Amino acid sequence: MDSKSSVGVIGLGHIGGSIALSIRDHSEVLAFDPNEATMDSAKRHGIDTVARPEELLGKCGTILFAPPNPALSEAVSNLLATRLKSGQETPLLVVDVASTKIETINSIAGVVAGHRGVTHLSLHPMAGREGSGFDSSDPEVLFRSRWAEIPTAFRAEPGASLDLFEIFSLSMDFEMIPLSAAVHDKAVAVVSHLPHVLAEALGVALSGLSVASVARRLAAGSFGSATRVANGTPERIAELCWANRNTLATELDSFIEILARASGSLKASSPEKFLTFVRQGSAAIAELQGLVESRTESVICRANSFWATIDPIRDSGKFFSDFKLSGDSVSFVTRIR
Repeated sequence: MDSKSSVGVIGLGHIGGSIALSIRDHSEVLAFDPNEATMDSAKRHGIDTVARPEELLGKCGTILFAPPNPALSEAVSNLLATRLKSGQETPLLVVDVASTKIETINSIAGVVAGHRGVTHLSLHPMAGREGSGFDSSDPEVLFRSRWAEIPTAFRAEPGASLDLFEIFSLSMDFEMIPLSAAVHDKAVAVVSHLPHVLAEALGVALSGLSVASVARRLAAGSFGSATRVANGTPERIAELCWANRNTLATELDSFIEILARASGSLKASSPEKFLTFVRQGSAAIAELQGLVESRTESVICRANSFWATIDPIRDSGKFFSDFKLSGDSVSFVTRIR
């Protein structure tokens, strides 16, 4: 097995399992999960596994970590400690796919520091669905998914990262959007984490309703759509939101102010204020749903200048796809919506 083209995956939950299933046709994949039942299920689905995470060292030049957020830093630390003791200095790209970046990047930087040849790529796939664990994994959830890429203190030379981007392009037609950690965490607080809080709040509201038994029988499409993301494991939902708690709390406070506006408009003597509120929200959703590609541009650059090419437009909303490596060059498509 060629370690340069082999990808290790540690953590075979919903996202880690979906990634392993997605890329296995375009890369050698070796995986590990501390749960034996998960490992057995992965094997039944044709994923090659190892008994211990340290077995990935020397076999995989890239190791993608997808454990629960609270376990991420320790998982990286334990593997690198084993690598250090063994005297290995083969280049290793550590990839995290955590949903919150400021805290994650700072934490992993403290772990990676002092380990020769270890670099760090931070990604966040904006994909998934309700459910958790390997049995909820599905490569289809990643098809044409958008992945945020965040710069780290130990960012690799572009080569290893571009190898992975090419694998992702071939396996899932992924799109990469370069963001700073602060912009990423603020954005996902509203479009990812806040919806989880709102879904749970609707559940709490229903349970406290004086006519809850009737309401449960009347709950249909609207309620189901609004609470879909609450169908996951409570512990995983709490971990997801807690990691971004400070930014999420700020955005939740802002949302409460919006709800207060809605409440005030409903108490007005005529429906005009409430209609204005509804029109504002509907226009924002229509704008989101109506996003189309306004321009595409093919780019070819030297592979070693890739970061220098995209860093000036970080946080611009541009995203990249169709990565192809050829010699010392890389081609990709820039898209603007």
